[in-house]
Amino acid sequence: MAGYGVAQAMPGPLFTFAAYLGAVMGPAPNNITGAVIALVAIFLPGLLLVYGMLPFWDTLRSRQPAQAAMRGANAAVVGTLGAALYHPVWTSAVLTRRDFALALAGALASCVFIAASIRRAPKRFRATSWRGAQHDPGQSETGGATAIRRGKCSTVS
Repeated sequence: MAGYGVAQAMPGPLFTFAAYLGAVMGPAPNNITGAVIALVAIFLPGLLLVYGMLPFWDTLRSRQPAQAAMRGANAAVVGTLGAALYHPVWTSAVLTRRDFALALAGALASCVFIAASIRRAPKRFRATSWRGAQHDPGQSETGGATAIRRGKCSTVS
């Protein structure tokens, strides 16, 4: 459990925890070799999926069934995160009215910060509408790889 606690404090806790388990589990190979094997085993499937799908992504994302599936997957992720926020975080941390007021203040502060960030974002990064609008592939979060591939990204110095 100590390794899991340390992994939660670092970016990418699942990957860090996999490396930790690969290093400490027996039998051999363990130590650095086990950590590398565990990292490759956890990174490789997702990496292969991304690289394998990239040539077909523009065609797939323009199809209505694929868009519906992506919206459904996004909704499922939001629901899962909401459930994880409620239990165990909310049920174990918000016990009094003061706790509730503090949580509410934090949520409102987050909303204000997000709204201010969206207002200050360059126009090319903002969506024109929440539903039904067709966006340039380089303008959305799912089209970032396409934008890089097509050379539409520029750096500001």
